[in-house]
Amino acid sequence: MNTTDALEAFAQTWTGDLTYDVAPSLSCHEVDTLATLLRALGYTAAADAWITEHSRTDDEGDAHYVTPAAVLREHLSATSDRTPWVELREEEPDAFGAGHIVLYAGDRHRFAITEQCDRPSDDPDRDVVGREWQTAERASGEGWTITATGHADTEHVRDLLTATAGWMRAVRP
Repeated sequence: MNTTDALEAFAQTWTGDLTYDVAPSLSCHEVDTLATLLRALGYTAAADAWITEHSRTDDEGDAHYVTPAAVLREHLSATSDRTPWVELREEEPDAFGAGHIVLYAGDRHRFAITEQCDRPSDDPDRDVVGREWQTAERASGEGWTITATGHADTEHVRDLLTATAGWMRAVRP
């Protein structure tokens, strides 16, 4: 096997599902080195996926640390981009009554996520301490009926993403 074939075989092996299992356990330097090699081989999306998956477990102060809110928005945006029956909207619960982030499956199903803060909404020093979610359905021409609810604190965004994924499977046309 020549060098080009070996590098291509490497890239094929180190893309896909392996990313989600291994990236969180790598150091920032290790994932950067792998991402640099994948980019050099033309696998830019795979390189970005390695950095993204690694960043989900970085601590504040680490090179790839992102806030839980950024992780949530990025994941939901990417998921809705890959899921044609789901539309992601950012809304205002006081105006629309659903949540800050709302996923719609047509006009009959929604998954609404509302930020919960440690202080009133008009306090500029408030911090998000968790998120409440609810799923709802409606029959044509009727109001929304809540079908499930839940809560995830800021450290357990993964629980919220799991609930979202289950909802998307359930409403898939």
